[in-house]
Amino acid sequence: IPNKTYDDGFCNCEIYLPQTTITIAADSCIILEGPSGNFTYEWSVTDSIVVGTDKDHPTCPHDTLQYKLVATNSYGCPAEDSIDVNIHVLNINLGSDIALCSGDSITISGPDNMIEYSWYEGVNLVGSNQDYPFSNNNSTELILQVEDSFGANATDSIIINVLLLPTSTIIPDSSTIILGDSINLQGPVGSYNYQWFLGDTQIGSNQIITESPIETIQYNLIVTDTNGCSSEDSTIVYVHSYTFNLDQDSSICYGNDITIAGPPDMALYYWYTVNDSISS
Repeated sequence: IPNKTYDDGFCNCEIYLPQTTITIAADSCIILEGPSGNFTYEWSVTDSIVVGTDKDHPTCPHDTLQYKLVATNSYGCPAEDSIDVNIHVLNINLGSDIALCSGDSITISGPDNMIEYSWYEGVNLVGSNQDYPFSNNNSTELILQVEDSFGANATDSIIINVLLLPTSTIIPDSSTIILGDSINLQGPVGSYNYQWFLGDTQIGSNQIITESPIETIQYNLIVTDTNGCSSEDSTIVYVHSYTFNLDQDSSICYGNDITIAGPPDMALYYWYTVNDSISS
């Protein structure tokens, strides 16, 4: 109509929602806010089902949805806008269960970029960082709970089976031999890999080794079972040797006697001429 003045809002009644898209965590809720003013409101989802008639609409969607708002001003002019609500689902996976030899340690890592990490052994909270160093000697179920920047939570667990170490006891534990004799050193019986060492040098790979050391020495044994777990034992073989001196050669007149003294405190004495034993 020429030269007719219309009140603001009679023809121009656009509205704008604060956001065109928003992401929320699964199983959480959000309040969708409409524009302030003298409006009547009608919220609907994609299939035009009316879900609310207030300015602000609280909703807890289970799937990603588009919400449309039609706001009609006091002049009867309708305007509309929409917002996409995306549902964020968080899943984590700590991987397969782990077998660990007793005494060893391992670091279990959670997913990146979480705002909160909670590690549990049973009901006990044991860590709050992304990585958890495990060094328990008992088998344990390790549980991780996380929260991301959307407020989504997820939980996973992993079982760490702690394996007993094999027996590595050497028989005999320690022993003494006479110089020139030999000795059998025996490791435990079982399905093991055997590594016998003198210092850093491996000298055998059987359960039993026979040795003739010329000096007192320590033998080390590493036993590894079919799980790859190892243990170590050692034994000292003392080598006993004895020397003595009958003093200087002597000369006597024919028909005279002489007493030759051996070393004291011996268990046995054997005296020899060049070819024969003459006294014990």
